[in-house]
Amino acid sequence: MRINDMVDLFTRFFRCCLILNQFTYFTERESEIPALFDKSQLP
Repeated sequence: MRINDMVDLFTRFFRCCLILNQFTYFTERESEIPALFDKSQLP
């Protein structure tokens, strides 16, 4: 493999990891948001 190909693969892998990280973080926040929303809905 050429170094250019390795760098390309690495950047793609790194990008995928970042996207997965943001997605899991967003879903964690998403599970907290409804609880706050339900509390604000109480009379």
